[in-house]
Amino acid sequence: MHFTALPLLFAIQDTPPHLPFDQVNVVETFDEGENAGRWSFFGNPDNSVEVIDSSGGNPGAFLHSTCQGLACLDTFAPQLRTELGVASIFTGDYRSKEVSALGVDLAIFYVDFSSAGRPLTLMLTHDGGTPEEPADDLIVYRVGGRNVPPPNGTWRRFSFHVPSASAVLPASWRVLQGSGDDDADWNTVITDVSQVSFFFGDPEFFFIFQQWELGVDNVRIALDPEAL
Repeated sequence: MHFTALPLLFAIQDTPPHLPFDQVNVVETFDEGENAGRWSFFGNPDNSVEVIDSSGGNPGAFLHSTCQGLACLDTFAPQLRTELGVASIFTGDYRSKEVSALGVDLAIFYVDFSSAGRPLTLMLTHDGGTPEEPADDLIVYRVGGRNVPPPNGTWRRFSFHVPSASAVLPASWRVLQGSGDDDADWNTVITDVSQVSFFFGDPEFFFIFQQWELGVDNVRIALDPEAL
């Protein structure tokens, strides 16, 4: 697994000023040609559409969801996510790891119609040990304050504060799929995150299917150094 651990990187970028200064930012840069976090817009990175390009990222290598003819991501809303059932530094017990933030750099090279007006949303899922049965999943999410980038290949950086120590659902977070007890759902998810997703839009809204060409770089998590 090839990650870069960079202390204070979140503190000097787009994160809240109260982010603890003793935490470490682990960054998936794709510079070693590997995808250790198993990130994919398809839910499984073992596909022929997504490749790691050695240049053109922010900077250097990046995960490229290509689009050539019928070989293209065709979806109502791209969802960059970790692979369910595969543990990594980006999943697990966020409370014990003292996770405080997640982030990603994104670029849109092409989309059929428009990507305008779509905020990026962070979604955290607990699958209850049944990754093949989505009906029993618990999902919490936070809609970010920045829209996804325009389809001109420019990179945009996104960061989300994750208050993993909170025992109640934080005010800025919502439950997309739950049991009816928001605080209980939050605690279940945050202590056992099965999947991390960056969703292009508000997950409560309706979108039409489009074809997308996308770039991903510098997927980040800020956590207690002892969790590494």
